Order: sequence, then C-alpha cells, then structure tokens
Amino acid sequence: MLITVRDGQRVDPIEIAATEFGVSAKQITGPGRKRGVVVVRHLICYTLVHHYNMTMSRTGRLLGGRDHSTISHAVSVFGRDMDVDPNLRQMYYIYCRAIREQA
Repeated sequence: MLITVRDGQRVDPIEIAATEFGVSAKQITGPGRKRGVVVVRHLICYTLVHHYNMTMSRTGRLLGGRDHSTISHAVSVFGRDMDVDPNLRQMYYIYCRAIREQA
C-alpha cells in the first residue's frame, strides 16, 4: 500500500523498511514475532502514526490487518524504547531519511 508523503509523492513504507533493514515485506506484514521483525514493524507503526499522522486503524490494515490496539501498543513501546536506546533512534532517522529520499 502506498502512502502520500510530500508534494503528492507516494511511497511504499513497508518496502522501504524491508530494503533498509534486511527483512522481507512478507515478514513485516505476517504473523511472525522474531525480535528483528517486530522492531521493524514497531518502527513503521511509530513513524506512520507520529510522523505521517496515519490513523492506527489504517496503519493496522497496512501491516497485515492488525487491530488498532496492536498498533497503539507498538507505537507506545517503540516511543518508550527509542527514548533510551540510541540504536532505535538511529533506525528511526534512517527510515525517515529513506522515505524522504524515495519521495
């Protein structure tokens, strides 16, 4: 699913994350719970909700039909963890830059 970022440019946030962080789009949208995949999934949730003002319901549909409460939890956990983990903060910056470069 494409999202509109700036000046009407559309990008695929899942494909960008998959490329940047070495996981597949299928893993991101699938039911898997491996730590590396979950972190990327949470990153996408946090970025789409906070940076692109996407609703939690729409974010959930984008990520394989997840419930809005699952997205709310992911946003909360990633935001909390990013405050104390510089690696997560760096992932966030890398992801936001990759989205801007694709647009």
